Amino acid sequence: MAALKPFIVPLFIPHQGCPHTCLFCNQRTITGAGADLPSVSPAVEAALRSPRRRSRPVEVAFYGGNFASLRESVQRGLLDPCQVYLKTGTVRSVRISTRPDSLDPNRIRFLKAQGVGTVELGVQSLDNRVLKQNLRGHSAEDVERAVGLLREADMVVGIQLMVGLWGDTPDGMLRTARKTVAMKPQLARIYPTLVLAGSALARLYRSGRYRPLSVMQAVRQCVEAADILEAGGVRV
Repeated sequence: MAALKPFIVPLFIPHQGCPHTCLFCNQRTITGAGADLPSVSPAVEAALRSPRRRSRPVEVAFYGGNFASLRESVQRGLLDPCQVYLKTGTVRSVRISTRPDSLDPNRIRFLKAQGVGTVELGVQSLDNRVLKQNLRGHSAEDVERAVGLLREADMVVGIQLMVGLWGDTPDGMLRTARKTVAMKPQLARIYPTLVLAGSALARLYRSGRYRPLSVMQAVRQCVEAADILEAGGVRV
């Protein structure tokens, strides 16, 4: 019997811990959340009562922002409420989303000790030219290093990718997908690039310098990337 997919309790920390703003980013628009940190225990309790949970295992997930670059006291403030649920087995694990250049062995040891079992890396592309053009502030080599450290720590690794980035091409995205498979993460997410009000990309769009993918172009690129990833054993 296949393992049950986890019931995710999503908690958003938009732009918290990020050293700068990427070209496409406006996380408060994405999440609808303000700058305040989420209240963990009420969200978990509501999830445990949800009829949609059924018998699925529960995972608490911190999305948005750059979790591993938050002050350790802030990380503890978010992770400490999870500990009682982890100890009783009510919550199976915690997952975070963070930048690949925010991780080092000490930070990974701390996260693992706090019950973090899955780390999703905001990668977007593995083409250094595209990363620079979209103001990511990290390199493909940073991603490889982070994945290696997480695998050494026996943590589940996720890679988040984006199709339609400024300066990227369909062939470039497929090369990124193949490079992702070579790093052997357990899972991946694929997002289309959206033009969000208030982002630098919106200004490029208005000036005519950036043309977003159509819905069908985005679907096609996501499917082609997903096919490569899944054929390589990466769960999308």
